Amino acid sequence: MKALAWAAVLAVAAPIALAAPATRAADLVETAASTDRFDRLLAAANAAGLTGTLRGDGSYTVFAPTDEAFNTLPYEVYRSLLQPQNKAKLAQVVRYHVVPGKYTVNDLSGKQTFLTTAQGQTIFVDGVSSGSLTINEIDTTTYNAREMANALPGVGGSKGMDIPATNGVIIPIDRVLLPQ
Repeated sequence: MKALAWAAVLAVAAPIALAAPATRAADLVETAASTDRFDRLLAAANAAGLTGTLRGDGSYTVFAPTDEAFNTLPYEVYRSLLQPQNKAKLAQVVRYHVVPGKYTVNDLSGKQTFLTTAQGQTIFVDGVSSGSLTINEIDTTTYNAREMANALPGVGGSKGMDIPATNGVIIPIDRVLLPQ
């Protein structure tokens, strides 16, 4: 009888013990790295010393330029920003793409709103005018929009524009935003 009881316990416990361990959810850095579309942004964040922040607690929305978006920058500008003597300037550029708080494309669609970046300046997010999400850089002195970046659907295996992470969301964009 005891043998039969132990056999029953083992029959129930064996599948549980053999199940694959739960995978740990990915933070913003791990999520971006897994897409193979944000290598240049991650290199910039690493050179600026900001990967720890993007791995940390909190909730962030990263308007993330794809690798192709970096092609819109002159190569000399990108290369110059990665030089050690320009670390502070590079950090300002990377922070300009990060907004504290979690905003999904669904949250921003149908609205026009100003968001303050982690760098301290404002961007204007327009989810109304063009039928898709656009991000205008704003000259905070005169509130004139400069150039636009467009959110890109389906980047990095995402079915929509949002790429969720444990500590925020990534919204891929088609150009690098530059603070004034």
